[in-house]
Amino acid sequence: MARKPESYADIVSEIKQQGGEALGVSADASDPASVASAMESIKREMPGRELAAAVCKFAVRALSQSLAREFGPQGVHVAHHRSAFTHELDLRPFVEKF
Repeated sequence: MARKPESYADIVSEIKQQGGEALGVSADASDPASVASAMESIKREMPGRELAAAVCKFAVRALSQSLAREFGPQGVHVAHHRSAFTHELDLRPFVEKF
């Protein structure tokens, strides 16, 4: 799921070429109607899958992380759970190359 098809077209194509199943869906995470429409598309195209919950959960986390990065320097705390301070914690070795 992404705002524009160009953001997911290549990876969807690659997955399908390797024999997997993939569905690219466009949505604006800041627009509840757009997200709802995207979820309906996923349910229609991939019935019986539990993907919808995972996509929604990621959308909430991604939006809150983006907002936190934008407004954090202004002193605004953003989290998608009221009782949480961090979005996620990744421990990586000092020497890891990115």
